Amino acid sequence: FDFASNYGNGDSARPWASVTAINWEIPFGHGRAYANNMKGVAQAIAGGWNLSGIVNLEGGRWFTPFMASNATLNSTIGLRPDRTCSGKVSNPNRNHWFDASCFTTPALYTYGNSGRNILLGPGFDTADLSLAKTFAIRERTHLELKWDVFNALNHTNLSGPDSTIGSSTVGQIFGIVDFKRRMQIGAHLTF
Repeated sequence: FDFASNYGNGDSARPWASVTAINWEIPFGHGRAYANNMKGVAQAIAGGWNLSGIVNLEGGRWFTPFMASNATLNSTIGLRPDRTCSGKVSNPNRNHWFDASCFTTPALYTYGNSGRNILLGPGFDTADLSLAKTFAIRERTHLELKWDVFNALNHTNLSGPDSTIGSSTVGQIFGIVDFKRRMQIGAHLTF
């Protein structure tokens, strides 16, 4: 019945997030053929391209360290350890995301003093880009070519670490949240 011990950051909350959309009409060529010569065709191919995208930058998600077993005999709830220091490390990486030595087993028949969602997991960064051009074939006939690149910078977004105190892999990260770079090419004919 100690509600204060469960007060903390939400499971899906992030300390900050930024989503930026970009759209740029690339300033080359005229975008359509003005004459039936090679210069006009080259201008039509070179011009009228559009670069757009979404850049998503987010802070990490909060997580809670838990005990691997109920060694304190305090029932199946409240399996939180005692917190003796912050648990933060100066340079978190996938092999050592937080300092597990800051979390110890509570005394027998007691609940640990560690709070809910007190540590921050890895952030999330991705940039999705699209390059597109519409060719006017006739007055009502258009062909759009599009090249989409998801996670264009091929940034690895790590999942949360193993937060089970007493586990042999505590503090290590084994998975990723997002996919590696993917591309797709498309054509859309309108008539």
